[in-house]
This record gives sequence, C-alpha cells and structure tokens, in this order.
Amino acid sequence: MIKQVRIWLLLLFCAFNYVGIGSSLPEFIYKRQKIDSLLKILPLSTSDERFNILMGLSKQYLSFSLDSSKEYALLALDQAEMHQDSPDMATAYKAIGSIYYYLGHYSEVIVYYDSSLAIYRQVGDSSGLSKVWNNMGLVFQKMGEYEKSIEYHLKSLDFKINIADSAGMASSYNNIGSIYYDLEDYSKSFEYFRKALEIAQRLDNKQTVASIMNNLGLISQEEGKYNESLDYFNQSLKVGEEINYTKGIADNFHNIGKSYFELGNFKTGLEYYFKALENYKSIGLEASTTLNNIGQVYIDLDYYSQAKKYLLEALETAKENSQFKILREIYQNLSVVYERTGDYKNAHEYYILFNSVDDSLRNQMYSSRLEDIHNKYELEKHQEQFKMMEAQNKLKLDHEVRRRNLIMYSTLSIILAILIFVFILIRLLRQKARANFLLKDQNEEILKSDNIIKKINKALKENEEMLRSIFDVSPYSILVINEERKITDCNHTSLKMFETGKKRKMIMKQYDDLFAPSNAEQAVENFRKAFENNPVESMRYEMLKENGKSFHADLSGRVLRDVNGKPIAFIAIVTDITDRISFIRNLQQAKTVAESSDKLKTAFLANMSHEIRTPMNAIIGFSNLLADPSLSQNKREEYLSHIIQSSNLLLNLIDDIIDISKIEAGQINISNQDVQINTLVRDIYRTFRNVNKNKNINLNINLPQLSDNYVCKSDPVRLRQILSNLIGNALKFTEKGYVEIGYTIKDIDDESHVEFFVKDSGIGIPVDKQDLIFERFRQVDDSRTRRFGGTGLGLSISKRLVELLGGSIRVVSQEGAGSEFYFTIPFKREDLIEQEEAEPFSLTKYNWKNKTILIAEDENSNFELIKASIQKTGIKIIRAINGEDAVEVVGKNNSIDLVLMDIRMPKMNGYDATRSIKAIKPGLPVISITAYAMSEDEVKSLEAGCDRYISKPIRPTQLLAVIEGFLD
Repeated sequence: MIKQVRIWLLLLFCAFNYVGIGSSLPEFIYKRQKIDSLLKILPLSTSDERFNILMGLSKQYLSFSLDSSKEYALLALDQAEMHQDSPDMATAYKAIGSIYYYLGHYSEVIVYYDSSLAIYRQVGDSSGLSKVWNNMGLVFQKMGEYEKSIEYHLKSLDFKINIADSAGMASSYNNIGSIYYDLEDYSKSFEYFRKALEIAQRLDNKQTVASIMNNLGLISQEEGKYNESLDYFNQSLKVGEEINYTKGIADNFHNIGKSYFELGNFKTGLEYYFKALENYKSIGLEASTTLNNIGQVYIDLDYYSQAKKYLLEALETAKENSQFKILREIYQNLSVVYERTGDYKNAHEYYILFNSVDDSLRNQMYSSRLEDIHNKYELEKHQEQFKMMEAQNKLKLDHEVRRRNLIMYSTLSIILAILIFVFILIRLLRQKARANFLLKDQNEEILKSDNIIKKINKALKENEEMLRSIFDVSPYSILVINEERKITDCNHTSLKMFETGKKRKMIMKQYDDLFAPSNAEQAVENFRKAFENNPVESMRYEMLKENGKSFHADLSGRVLRDVNGKPIAFIAIVTDITDRISFIRNLQQAKTVAESSDKLKTAFLANMSHEIRTPMNAIIGFSNLLADPSLSQNKREEYLSHIIQSSNLLLNLIDDIIDISKIEAGQINISNQDVQINTLVRDIYRTFRNVNKNKNINLNINLPQLSDNYVCKSDPVRLRQILSNLIGNALKFTEKGYVEIGYTIKDIDDESHVEFFVKDSGIGIPVDKQDLIFERFRQVDDSRTRRFGGTGLGLSISKRLVELLGGSIRVVSQEGAGSEFYFTIPFKREDLIEQEEAEPFSLTKYNWKNKTILIAEDENSNFELIKASIQKTGIKIIRAINGEDAVEVVGKNNSIDLVLMDIRMPKMNGYDATRSIKAIKPGLPVISITAYAMSEDEVKSLEAGCDRYISKPIRPTQLLAVIEGFLD
C-alpha cells in the first residue's frame, strides 16, 4: 500500500509540472524529438532518474527558450535539495546562474554561483570550482568590476593549465582578452585572443573560434579599422551559422551594424542592428546595447521620435539588468534627443542623470540584490518548514494507509492536494497584498517628489531655457569643465572651432589636450588658480583642433560655486583670433612694404624724370639750334655730336629698363660662345679711352702675362655689358686719379675662374650701403642734391647677369678711398681662335636696283628713316600706311621681294597683316620692325609668321645686314 501511495504522489507531482510547462510544450514537440521523449518519460521516472531528466530538458531548452530552461533547472534543483545530493545541487545552482547570465540578471547570477561555489568547496570538486570561477569572471566583467573578474579568471586558468585542459585554457584566454578589451588595453587583449584562437582552431572548437573572431573584430573596430573589423565579424558569423550558435550570430549582427554605422553607412547599419535584435529576442535575451545603438543611428539621421522610442526601451532594459556601462551612454543620447526636439526639461534631467551615474546607483542595485537574497533565504526557510510538515503528513499518511483502504487514501490525497493549492494561493495573495502596499507607499512618495520637482522646474524653466539658448547660439566657444579638468558640456560653436564632428567626442575630453604642448602647462596652472578663487584674466593660447592643427585663441572664464562656496565647474569662453592675428601681421608687413615701395617709387620716378629729361633737353635744344641757316659747319658738327651722344645715353637708359624687366621675368637668353678675353677687354678699354679724353683720369689696363691665347665659353654681349657698366660707374664717380680694368685666373673650389676687376680712386662706398647698391632702383645717394646722375639699374643688372653666367660679384670699398669691383665666371683654357676682322660699314657694297621692298609703317618719321637708310642701294620702295593696305598691295603686286612690317598700325596690326600675307604668299620674307623690345614680342612676331625681328631704334648697319640675308 505504501508503494502505491508513493507512485500516486509521483504521478501527481509530474502532472503539476507537466501542466506548468504545457504552454510551451507544443512549440518544441515539432522542433525537438528529444525534448518530447524526455517529457514522456519524466512522469514514469524514478527519483534518482528525475534530476538528470530535468537537467537534460533545461539543457535542450537553453538554445530556444531561456525561461523554459530556467523553469526545468529550478525543478532539478528542488529534486536535488529533496535528496540532499550536494554534487547535483551544485550543478543545478551553476546551471541556473548561467541562465540568469544569458538573461542579463547579474545580481541573481552571483547568488546562484556563490551557492554553487560553496558546495563545490565543501565536496572538494576542483573541476567544478574552475568552471564556476570562469563564469564568475564573466559576470564581474559585465558589471565593470574588472579586478574581481581577473581574479576569478586567473584562478580558473591555473587549474586548467595544471590539468592540461586545452579547451578550458582557450576559454580563459578569450575571457581575459575580453577584460583587457574593456579596459582599452588592446595590445594585451589581442595577445590573449590570439592564444585562445590557436588552441580553439587546433581543437576545432567552432563556437570558441566564432567568439574569438568576433572579439578580434571588436579590437579593430575600436582602433578605427572598420573594414578590417568587418572581415573578422563575417568570419565569425560564418562559423556561428555552421553550428547554429544563435547568440554568437546575434552578437555578429550587432557588431557588423556598428562598423557600418561608423563608416557612415547608416542604412546597412540599421539592417544589421534589427537582425541582431530579432535574434536576441528569439532566445529571450535583453539587448539594451543594440537598442541604444539603433537610437544613436536615428539621432544621426535626425529621426528623433524613433530614436527616443528605442532609447527608452534600452533604458528600461539596462535598469532591470544592472547594466551600468551602457546606462550612462543611454542617458547622454536621451539628453541629446530631448535637446534637439526642444524638450529642454527632459534634456536637463537626463543630462543630470548622465553626470550622476556612479557608484551610488550601483550600490542601490547591490542593496536590491541583497534584499533579493534575504527574501530567497526566507522563502527557502518556509519551504523547509513546509517540507517538514509534508514529511510528517506523509508519515501520518503511511500510518493511516495501513488501516484504510484505497478509496479512503484517495480522498485524503485529494484533500492534501487542495490544501497545498490553497496554501500556495494564500501565499501568493499575501505577497500580492504586501507588494501592493509597498507599491502604494512608493507611489505616494513619487507623487510628493514629483510635485516638488514640478514646482522647482516651474521656477527654473524660463531662466534655464533662456540660458540654454544663449549657450547654444553664442558665437564664442563655451566649455564646462569639472574639477578633474574633464569637459562635461559644450555648445555648437565649440564643435566648429575645434572641428569635432560630434558632441560626444568633445564631452569628457581632457581640458589639457586642447592646448599646444608649449601652452598646456600654463593653461593648467591658470585653471588651478581659478579653483583656488584667484581671478583669471583673458589669456592668449595656442590651442589644438581635433585633427592636430593649431590656432590662436583668447580664453577667459570663471568658476561656478554652490551656496556653500564649493567649486562646481569652470566656465571657459574661447575666441578664435587666428584670422585677427594674421590680418594684423599681414597689415603691418604690407604697411612696411608699401611705405618702402612708396619711398622707392618716389625716388625712382624723380630720378628717372631727371635722367630722361637731361638727354632729351640736349636733343631738343641742339636740334632747334641746327635749324639756324647761319650756323657754321664746326658748330653744326658739334651740335650733332651732342645730339648723338644724348640719344645714345637715352637709348642706354631704355635698354637698362628693358633688361631689368627681362631679368625679372626670366626672359634673358644666354648664348655661350668662344670669347677671346684679351681682345674683349682691349676693345672695351679703347672705347672708354676715347670717351675719357676730356677727363683728368688715367684709364689703365692690367692683363695677365702670356694670356693672349686665353679663350673662355661665355656670352660676349652680356660680358661686355657687365664690364661697360662697371667702368662707366667708375668713371662717373671718379673726378681725378685712375680707373683700372683687368682680370686674373683663379682656382675656386678646384675649378678655374676668370676674375675680372674694375678699380678706381673715386668717392668710395660706405660699408653700410655696399649691399644696397646691387638692388634695383637703389643708389647710395637718393637725394635731390646728389652730385652724380644715373638710374640705379646698372649694378643690379650686372649682378643678375653675372649670376646667369654662373659667377658672382663683390665690392671692396671705403668711403673717400675708391672702390674695387670683382666678378668671376667659369674659365676653361682654350686654344687661340683666329678671328676675321669685321668689314667696315659701307653703303656702296649693296646694289639692289632690281629689287622691290614694301615698307608697312604709319609713322612718317620712321618711314623716312628707313627710306634714308636703304635708298642709296637702288632698291625700289613701296609704302603701306596700315596693315590692310599692306595685305592689299601684296595681293596685287607680284614683284615685291621683301616686306618690312611695323607691328602697331591702325586698322590691322602687323601680326594679323603678316598672317594674311603668308596665307597669300607663304615664301615672301617678312621682317618685323617694332618698338616693342621684350623677348615675348619677338616670339609673337615669329609665331605670326615673320622671318626675322628687329627692335627700334633702327641702326642702318643692322637693317642692311638683315635685308642682305634675304635678298642676296
């Protein structure tokens, strides 16, 4: 009879359990045959078998429904406690703790794991201790208590190394790597992940491989290598899908979504976040981080209603599960959403929560956990009492069964079941009443607090909104910094000034990092003084933008204090003055340059006016005197000599201006030829000796011995120009004494050079003016009372020409004691070259009686000059007064042998006329004659089709020689 009673009670117990899970049973009947078979044998199992069956069901449901898995694990725990089986109790506690871990209820996890550890210590099960230590490490990691987490993981790892548990070692290395990842020590994190990956791949443990690949992707993601992180996540996802690892797949979807978000691909990021959310919910996991990230994407897309929806859901989940790390970020994002939607009250509340999340909230949650532990202890104590009563009732029942029949026993059993049901119902009602009472008290307290907050907010609302508006629209950067020099708030101008794209990047940045290294120490010292109640005046600093570029700024501010005078925060106002400083500096430089240029221009124009008018005065004056018919032949020749001399002086002045323009434009062409040095120097000497006949100066020449065969490669025209400038200057500034010209051969840096010199006994040059004389338009004496004329261009041109020839120029002088000018050019000794003597100019050698020339020239004086220069050759001359006439004449006259083309003419210029003529008669030579003397003018003439180019003023010998080249 007793055996029958026990069987009946067991059937009744299984029936109650079967009904409890019946709501979820149909879902799994069609999914897992094993679950169905376990449920079928459960009511018929023995007491010893029931624990293993219930644990098997919990394990099977772990992949599909965490709630169902938890219910069967709790039933297994009851079974183990009923039999006082310590190993089974430890196993059940560990399994329930793991389920709560997956659910994110970390306070419950610690309770069950502590119970499991206590039993494993009692029975001396080292393997069990190692597994729970490992899991405890994961829990404390999730809660942000990394020291405890490391402690538990290292305990577990030591045991696994001692027993050579490779799979366990891989798991521990992976977990320790995760902790260093949370601590942002990515190099150590990567090191542990790689150790774990090597072991997991060797063991072909795909779940661990998937987890590690995911972790490596997280490291790449934190380091900003988002494309590399996507490779790791996709590898992890592929392995997870092979083994149907639902949680790992969900983690991969979440992390892939974050990488796409950071790459700016918001749409793809949202798709993966929603996939992750769906997978988390399918296994009963609360995904507060994913919900927060979805809200963050919607913030960046300016979809604030959707962002608020997901952020509030994330907040509720994080609070329920003690997820401190994500809670702070959710508060910050909610503050941003409410601020951008104009709800400044809620924005302010969440901003305060964002700054106040600290250990006080964590302690509150820990207090709740201790209360839960206490309640559980009370519940277990009542359950023990109930079990004792049940055992006594069973003894009584066994005694009665011996004396009663089966019908009476059945009646008592039913009554017992009813009593149990009533007892449970009464207990539930009492708990509900107690909860309602507590809830009522809490609601009353909340209402009181809410009324107080409303009154405070009503008084502060207007000021808060006004101050926030001023804060946001201020054209200056405003930073709020706490006593630890962390930035806790900033306005939109700060983001633009420091080129930080998002506010969350600026917030919690270190105040010291805003300054250049040279200013950081001073800025920190002034900050410290401000918190010591010392006044801080506006200071100028060099500050740094997000990209590392520096800018100049004025920084001022003050410390905010509470009613007790305790510092709350430092308000810094930053003004970017880079443009202002640059503008002032450029303005000062421009002013200096302008003043200098103005003085130089005034002096130059006055000097040029004098230098031009002086020869022009002689030309005009003596030209008028030549008109006197009674003038003697000697006077006429004298006046004509003055006119020619002044004309040459004026032409040299114009040539100097053109040369300096060419030099500045880089259009001077150097033609290297064989130059017989002695011949060149003697020619120049003879020229100036004739000019110097009327002066009381000895002009000397000093040539090296045995130097008649010295020949160098250089430009003879430019070399003559340099020497002429130097000798002309020496003669001009020497009233009596000597001027000496010559050269020597010197070795400079193992290379031979010709060093020319021009020495004089003139007025000399002050030491402080010796660099000045080589600048253009500059002279030692720029005053109107100076004794010597000149434009101030000769030495500047000479210096630039020497440099173009590959040499250098210098001066040695002392005021009142003469000057010595030296310049060098490269020298290479050559054999003496026989040169033909130039044939003297004579018109009689040209005979062009059978030739016809067209002169296109609109100016009568120029035409008459050309005509006078060539008419003795017997050539036939035709004139065109503009370009159109020239083209027309060429088209009608086939006897024209040559065209002299002026460039600037009315109706059609010389360039267009030349093109038209060449189109009619491509073989007809055209020589351009123009007053435009720049090198680009020659290029333009040749590009237009001209065969040669001659610049005005016209020299008869040059003109006849060029014409001869085309007519003979």
